[in-house]
Amino acid sequence: MPRRKLPNVLKAVEALCYAVRSEESIQTRLLVSVTILGIAGYFKVTTSEWVALLFVCGLVLIVEVINTALEELCDKLHPAHDQQIGLVKDLGGAASILAGILAILTLALIFIPKVFG
Repeated sequence: MPRRKLPNVLKAVEALCYAVRSEESIQTRLLVSVTILGIAGYFKVTTSEWVALLFVCGLVLIVEVINTALEELCDKLHPAHDQQIGLVKDLGGAASILAGILAILTLALIFIPKVFG
């Protein structure tokens, strides 16, 4: 990695640490992800199941970080209540819900047969 890129990477890591420290929704999703991965270890999931679980856990966290950034930007650009800004924020929340639904479906497909099969 070129030296000029290192400050950008460090700033991104700092922003991620800020998000984890300050956003309860990210903290919750991180805790749930770690718990899911621990359960996966207990059930000795296959390699392809690990890939699916890592993907959906990562997706949920990524979408939540993007949603947080979107909300921060909206609040900065338009601090007063605005119907269009509210819609933008709601759409970001909808993306988080969709990622969560995908994660739940993936978890069900992997763990229901292991628990009840």
